[in-house]
Amino acid sequence: MTETARAFTDQLVSLPLDVGSWMAGNNRFGVRLFPRSMGANMRYYRGWRHQRVEKAGPGLVTGSFQGRRMLLDLGDKTITRTLIQEGVWEPYETELVKKLAAGARVAVDVGAQVGYYSLMLGGTAGKVYAFEPEERNFDLLCRNVETNGLGNVVCTRKAVSDHAGKAELYIDGQNHGNHNLWSGGAESQEVETVTLDKALADEADRVDLVKMDIQGAEGLALAGTKRVLSESKRLRLLTEYWPHALTMLGTDPHRFLASLRDSGFSVYQINEITKGLDETIVLDEADPLACANLLCLRRP
Repeated sequence: MTETARAFTDQLVSLPLDVGSWMAGNNRFGVRLFPRSMGANMRYYRGWRHQRVEKAGPGLVTGSFQGRRMLLDLGDKTITRTLIQEGVWEPYETELVKKLAAGARVAVDVGAQVGYYSLMLGGTAGKVYAFEPEERNFDLLCRNVETNGLGNVVCTRKAVSDHAGKAELYIDGQNHGNHNLWSGGAESQEVETVTLDKALADEADRVDLVKMDIQGAEGLALAGTKRVLSESKRLRLLTEYWPHALTMLGTDPHRFLASLRDSGFSVYQINEITKGLDETIVLDEADPLACANLLCLRRP
């Protein structure tokens, strides 16, 4: 790497994700991830695998990601930033989802956010149920599904839990995939809750894939999915495993893993570094931020 490129990369890492402040008014940008002082020949920095996106309204951009057109919220400093810079979120898990969705009769995206995985599932699975409780995320999810003409994706603005009722959803202003039911904070939304057994009552035995990423509420969601777990013999499950967040919502992390295994699954940790599946889950559970994504496959 040249000194110029290294200096630019250092600047890039420190930039806030406020495109309006460094796109210099261009309506289309690739993205302008560098200051104007770098010169006209640096209009689009090509060293990173960033995606070309367009302004799509206040605080929004649109671009193509994994073959789907998506609206993204620039207020999100995590998934939006990664997609713009890299074009993919969780690369190995993305490939796993594509493979697992092929031929799935019913797929479920719990914690769909703005639809990265829902759009992927909608292109291959027979029917997709996408659950997202947060108002802004849900609006973008619905718009993304409509833009891609995915009539087989059903969007529901509810939080999946162990009972039907109401819950307080706490808003993370920086990471829009980290809204949760436990952290507290100044901003929150009252949301409806639902169980998957209730929501999927007519298709419990046809659910072939469930993806859950709901910031510690996976234990609650699993408790409300007993019928699906029992009746869907071809079910594959992808779930986040975040011990601290599970504990905050009253789920013992080890009991959560045991319940998956007791339901007939072999549990593997998805390793984005080696692009493999590890039989042993390795996490520093003393670290409140330590988490992993798991793939659960039915034992023969």
